Amino acid sequence: MLADPRSGPLASVEEVELHSALRQAVASLRDNYREIWELAGAGESSIAEAARKLGITEANAMSRLRRARRKLREFLTPMLTQRDASQDSLHPVRELQQETDSPLSRSFIKGNDTAA
Repeated sequence: MLADPRSGPLASVEEVELHSALRQAVASLRDNYREIWELAGAGESSIAEAARKLGITEANAMSRLRRARRKLREFLTPMLTQRDASQDSLHPVRELQQETDSPLSRSFIKGNDTAA
């Protein structure tokens, strides 16, 4: 059996860098976006539960989550695009993009946000 090329030291370093970039991106969010991301975006709570915890409407929670996702995407895309271009086809970002290339996944990750 062949070894998984993503399991070596380089993959570990890349994973640490990606986690660090995500933490930095989340930290850069405004408080109201960071709160909803930490509750609903990271999967800790449903939109309804997060809205209740924050004392806002579900519609407001969904709007904040869309905006948080957009801000995270804006923060992370340049770094991920640059790294993706410099790596081979086994790069974790490319694999994530391929794995998430479905309408439902694109909707969750990219959000269907047209509001500012």
